[in-house]
Amino acid sequence: MRNQKRFAVNHRGGVGEIGSICNHGVIQPGTIGKTLCNHHMQNAAPIPASVVNRDLRGCVHEEELAKLLGVWLYPGRVLGSTRKEDIVQFHPDLKPGWDWITRHYERIGLEHSQNVIWDDSYEVAQDFPGYKLSTFFFGQMANQVRPDPVRLEITKAMNQKNKFIALARYLGVPTPKTWLFDCKSEVQDLKDFPYPCVLKISESVSGLGVVKCETREDLEGELNALASKVPFQIQEYLAGAVFPSVQYGISEKLIFIIETANILEGVMHAGNWGGEPMPYRPSTITWPLARALWQLGMKGWFSFDAAYWQGKYYVLECNPRYTGAAYPYNVAAKLGARFWIHKNYSSSCKSLEELDLGELEFGASNHGKSNTGCEGWILVNWGPLAAGEGKGGFLYVGSPERFRRFEERLINLLV
Repeated sequence: MRNQKRFAVNHRGGVGEIGSICNHGVIQPGTIGKTLCNHHMQNAAPIPASVVNRDLRGCVHEEELAKLLGVWLYPGRVLGSTRKEDIVQFHPDLKPGWDWITRHYERIGLEHSQNVIWDDSYEVAQDFPGYKLSTFFFGQMANQVRPDPVRLEITKAMNQKNKFIALARYLGVPTPKTWLFDCKSEVQDLKDFPYPCVLKISESVSGLGVVKCETREDLEGELNALASKVPFQIQEYLAGAVFPSVQYGISEKLIFIIETANILEGVMHAGNWGGEPMPYRPSTITWPLARALWQLGMKGWFSFDAAYWQGKYYVLECNPRYTGAAYPYNVAAKLGARFWIHKNYSSSCKSLEELDLGELEFGASNHGKSNTGCEGWILVNWGPLAAGEGKGGFLYVGSPERFRRFEERLINLLV
């Protein structure tokens, strides 16, 4: 699985590409070879027109929206996926948390890059021609420094839910009942849809473009508020469904990585979990899609979100990028975890230096010995806490039976 190519990681977050820049030619846990990681969010960050379940009055620019949602600080989460020889690019706003997070990772025995550039512009990649570029999303800006027009075209296409559903239908892969529209003027009669239903903006991320409509009046109100030329879909609501995902990677070969499960709060993404035994196997229907994307030029990390409903699997969308599950999975896999769960938690800490996980830190009871059998918490998405935003993405590694106890203790610590 490992080759000797180099990687450069830039997971910059904020405008355009949601996440950070880490053009991942990365496949199995973490980067492979020398990588420049830049997980900036350019070209994949949400835009105001793609958000239907938040009050965004007065927010008209991508930069404003990225700061409102906090995602501009997310690029730091790629650090745990890196190796010592990698280079990471971060925005200077993350610099106050660097010393804390590197000490944290050293205590728990997590290998990571020691080489940081406090500049998250893609142009930096031109200074490292011998490194692979790992990005959160391969968009226009990444393509300018590592040209791959075929990859760019399929990535942009699969970032649109409508085009993905059309591909799934063409390949005969099961989908929920879904109506596709290029604009709201195409909708004829609201009586044609089942209720409740789900309105999904074709190009959106993290559940921001998804809203459940209980009644015809709800749907009418959402459509009235929608911009006139925004493509969207209306999908049947799968009451009682669970939502697993399948993670794949492509460098030269197509590789199945892992199946994970999404944690939702309503329609919003709230976390992920994985490990053995995993009761859901959506990969039984996603392989034809993965193979098609490989043939069409997809590269790097990507995933399919699915639903398990009434004993059957259905595909919902493609994430043609590094996903929210990818970062904690890489950390958990590097530490040899058999079960993990990652969620976002609020904190009263105004900086990372105020946070002391103490005995809740992963491996704290092992005093630096082998990680075998260890449990506890690892901070993966540390950027928001580093910048004083009062939240962070924490990864629990241990046994599923003990998670609730550890979660309660973490919440009490963060208050």
